[in-house]
Amino acid sequence: MMSEKTQQRKLAGTKKKFTDYHQWNSAGVGTGATDTKKKKINHGTNPETTTSGGCHSPEDKQQNRAQLKEENKASHQHQQALRRQLEAQDHTIRILMCQKTELETALHDSQDAARKFEEDSKDLAARLHHSWHFAGELQRALSAMSAEHERADKVSPTTYPVPWEPSFADGGMSLKVPSAGCSVLPRRQHGPFLAAFVRGC
Repeated sequence: MMSEKTQQRKLAGTKKKFTDYHQWNSAGVGTGATDTKKKKINHGTNPETTTSGGCHSPEDKQQNRAQLKEENKASHQHQQALRRQLEAQDHTIRILMCQKTELETALHDSQDAARKFEEDSKDLAARLHHSWHFAGELQRALSAMSAEHERADKVSPTTYPVPWEPSFADGGMSLKVPSAGCSVLPRRQHGPFLAAFVRGC
């Protein structure tokens, strides 16, 4: 395909020839006018294609028409090619705009997900800190209870004197039991008292 500048030059030359030809046909065929039109029409053409009186031959007219038709066809083809290029560029622009919209939507969704993840992470960290604090308090409470049980197990046993009183007809002795919840174990007798081993419950 010929370049755009070449097509424009040819199209301008053809239009000028067509204008000169139209003026030549509409004007009279005088000698002076013939010489002037001959200079205009023969500008850039082959002198052999003109007649001796400065008039174009039928072959020259036909050649000019064919050349004009060819240049018009080339110009039309060039315009069609430009139109196709514009349509392709417009289609590409629409595709890029759609992709831009999709990317913006994906970026917005990613930002929302990142913010939600950050909030969830903070909430999880707070819960974990609370759990650690609760576990520490529970461990301290268990340690205190264990220490208290150890101190209770280390308490020394004491003796508790229990008096004997006769109460049976056969002269037997009865034992006054201390307060309920304690065990009384006879150990040895000292006069009217019985030494008993008492362990707290």
